[in-house]
This record gives sequence, C-alpha cells and structure tokens, in this order.
Amino acid sequence: MIGSMASIPLPAAVPGSPAHRLDCKGLHDWFRERSVETWIYHHPVPLLRISAQLYNSLGQFKLLAALLEEALSGG
Repeated sequence: MIGSMASIPLPAAVPGSPAHRLDCKGLHDWFRERSVETWIYHHPVPLLRISAQLYNSLGQFKLLAALLEEALSGG
C-alpha cells in the first residue's frame, strides 16, 4: 500500500461469471456500466487497485464490494 492506494489480489473467478468470461477492458466496462471506476490487471495474478480519497463514501466502497462479489461469483 502506498498512501491511500492499494493493489489487492483477487481470488479465482467462478466459471461463467463476468470476471471469468471478460478480459480486463471488458471487466472495466462492466464496472463502469454500474457507475464504478476500477483498475484491474490480470498479470501475473488478477489485481484490483483501489484509491481511497476524502470524496469517497462508505456507500461507494460497499457498492464496490457487492459488485466484486457479483463479478467473481456470477451472482
């Protein structure tokens, strides 16, 4: 972690889930369609980069967590 930024390794996605069937750009677009900006990189392991700023709210982080669960598990 550097300052308010962190890269978090993601678990393997369930077959058929958005994270399993989409590449990085597709998954970025999937999140953006749901009003969440993300940075995801798949090499050497899937990483999610987050940056906590004063203008972010707890609700935004809860939404990110819920969408991550949906993206990785498909449900």
